[in-house]
Amino acid sequence: MSDAHPARRWLVELVRRPDDQIDLIQAAQAIAWEDQGSADLVLTERRLEALVRRTRAHISPEARVADQAEQIVDYLHEIEGFRGDPAVYDDPTTSYLADVLEQRIGLPITLALILLHIGWQLGLPFEPAALPAHFMVRLPDPGGTLFLDLFYGRVLDNAQCRAFLEKESGYEVPDPDRFPPPSRRHVLARLLRNLKSCYFRRDDFSRALLATERIVLVEPSSTDDLRDRGLLRAHLGQLHLALLDLERYATLEPLASDHNIVRKRAQAIGQALGQRS
Repeated sequence: MSDAHPARRWLVELVRRPDDQIDLIQAAQAIAWEDQGSADLVLTERRLEALVRRTRAHISPEARVADQAEQIVDYLHEIEGFRGDPAVYDDPTTSYLADVLEQRIGLPITLALILLHIGWQLGLPFEPAALPAHFMVRLPDPGGTLFLDLFYGRVLDNAQCRAFLEKESGYEVPDPDRFPPPSRRHVLARLLRNLKSCYFRRDDFSRALLATERIVLVEPSSTDDLRDRGLLRAHLGQLHLALLDLERYATLEPLASDHNIVRKRAQAIGQALGQRS
């Protein structure tokens, strides 16, 4: 790990902490730094601090928590201009915190990270909500759970959230309030999976591999990503490492539907390596 990118070492340090002590903002910065090659970490921190100050000035401290949450979403969306744009869903900058802070356009998950950070800084009990097809922020409330969505700039009750998710996904969705808050490691893995998919669709397999490596780092039990790391390594000519990944996947998932395919791929790699020696 000594020769790893400093951003990778930083991410390793962050995810070694107990889950509730992982700083999501710092982890998101580490992810962007490694991908983009440089990062002005101080500028990003200052922009976030200034955003918290401006938001604090636009909410009513005496208002109910639910009303404060609506004021925050309204301010960030309508005044600050934070929003989503489905037309640029595949733009990797929508996954990078500094770019989202500058351009004001992000994915549901990166916008949720900003909303979570501001809510926590203002003392509100916001929770991440890893819902099907759309990441939001959950606010437990005596009047009923609310779901905050900065992508579209709205606050939904449970029924409204469920109807939206079913429209987005095209299938029946369970009660959104029954989805438990995800771990912080899961939030980071979901952010990285967005990047993995984005770069894979762009045929940028080197960056897709970078994302997959970090998913396995954050969620070591994810055998699907272990398999994908092996396949990407094989595609990029890293045959020894690819063989280790694919053989481990086949051992861990003997009943997987793709077990035979992966085993044959591993055998082919092994034969190729044998011919080299």
